[in-house]
Amino acid sequence: MHSALTRKEVLYLRSELLPRFGAVPSIEEGFMLRSWKSGPSSGSPRVPSALQTMIDRGLAEVRQAAPGQPFRAYLTRLGVRALASAVQDHKGFSPVRYAHVLEELGRLIVSNNSGSASL
Repeated sequence: MHSALTRKEVLYLRSELLPRFGAVPSIEEGFMLRSWKSGPSSGSPRVPSALQTMIDRGLAEVRQAAPGQPFRAYLTRLGVRALASAVQDHKGFSPVRYAHVLEELGRLIVSNNSGSASL
């Protein structure tokens, strides 16, 4: 399976992982998705096209913790590896601005290799 991230997917992940208002996003906590409020898709998650291509390729999945809770997108193990590869190749991930991503990726990859991670 081809797991390299496309430019559109890298831009999506960069926007989701960019710190905002002092809050540092986490790969493990996933990315919150909005949901449709009306129409035939009411209650379903709004999945951006970049995320949809990641889902189609097995790099991400969408889950809802409980009914009424927001939907969240999570990277699969393959998705974490693809993100790590993009970060290592410096594909738009500044080591200063995205230092929290580098740190979390290091922790996730080590815990995945030891078999104790839940990703």
